[in-house]
Amino acid sequence: MLNQKEALQRLLQWKRGQIDPVSLGWPKRVGRGRRSSGLSQAQVAQALFVTERTYAEFERGNTSQPSTEFLDNVAKVLKMDERERNVLYVYALGYEPPFPMDPCAGTNVDPAWQIAVNGISGQP
Repeated sequence: MLNQKEALQRLLQWKRGQIDPVSLGWPKRVGRGRRSSGLSQAQVAQALFVTERTYAEFERGNTSQPSTEFLDNVAKVLKMDERERNVLYVYALGYEPPFPMDPCAGTNVDPAWQIAVNGISGQP
């Protein structure tokens, strides 16, 4: 079973691997050098406007109390959905975020559910 540091590291590495650096404006890799798919730690650090060391320490779980602003920025750079952002907070801070990423979260109902609810008559 993974501890929180290991789980945080795996989550962040997995999310970095899903993002094509070219889609964020970095040139396509050619020639020698890193061959892994996805963003490097250096690219994430640059997008966050922090040093590579700062981001690397965070990814390793060595940042004791990252700010919620930092975590939200990481979630945005790594294109996390609401569920992934919640997990990021739990792994990094031990609790879920105080508010959703999207202020309208939880207010939209899938059309199929709306039809089902509208179809109820009498007392449910």
